[in-house]
Amino acid sequence: MPEEQHKIGLEYVQKFGAILTANLQHSNFKVTFNAYDNPNKLKFKTETKKEISFDLQGFMKYKNISRDVWIESKGYSEGSNLLNQYKNFIARSFFIWNTNERYQDDIFIFITNVPFGSTLGKKLNSKEFVKASVLEFGTEYFKDLNGIKELEGTIYEFFKNIFPIILTDSYIELISETFKVSEGQSLWNLWRDRENKNLSWDQFEALMGILNVNKKNFDLLRKGEVLNIPIGILEKK
Repeated sequence: MPEEQHKIGLEYVQKFGAILTANLQHSNFKVTFNAYDNPNKLKFKTETKKEISFDLQGFMKYKNISRDVWIESKGYSEGSNLLNQYKNFIARSFFIWNTNERYQDDIFIFITNVPFGSTLGKKLNSKEFVKASVLEFGTEYFKDLNGIKELEGTIYEFFKNIFPIILTDSYIELISETFKVSEGQSLWNLWRDRENKNLSWDQFEALMGILNVNKKNFDLLRKGEVLNIPIGILEKK
């Protein structure tokens, strides 16, 4: 079971990373690290000695500022506990954001394939909801709850950096193209056959990531294998 969960988790980390790369090209978004290949790059210690980690780290330009992007990926079959996980993510992200000025331009994304918090609607990233989430879960990361309450004005600045994103499996299927591998076909000639000669290396890395293809072995595709690639990954830039 843990092995299967690991596999599913990795699959969604790759899918979400590729979809964000495809759809945020105007912001020059790119994934720099993921928790499966570079776990130590995405870990932080807190005041309570509890460890914080993210699934992806990226980079993008948003509102004319170059920013690091910290991403929590949740690939599930149902979302019964997702709202609390999202609240906890907000509290963790606030701890990081408040720790050092270098993080205060950063973006924090919670991305999942399962709808959650539908009764809250747009309030999911409102000032009030973000504040309530920090107060509810902040003691896991801050030593003093009173200290958190004193940061109320700061929390109201922070809420603009939180982005919940829901991409259902049906939506992922809708925005993906399916390719069946023919005899001797590689990612390189798939690229050529699609006449996308100006594909950037960042986009090609994202393509390899979504297909879980080792960068040193991207010619090793199995005949008959079906590849689902988010539309936009193979577009010209």
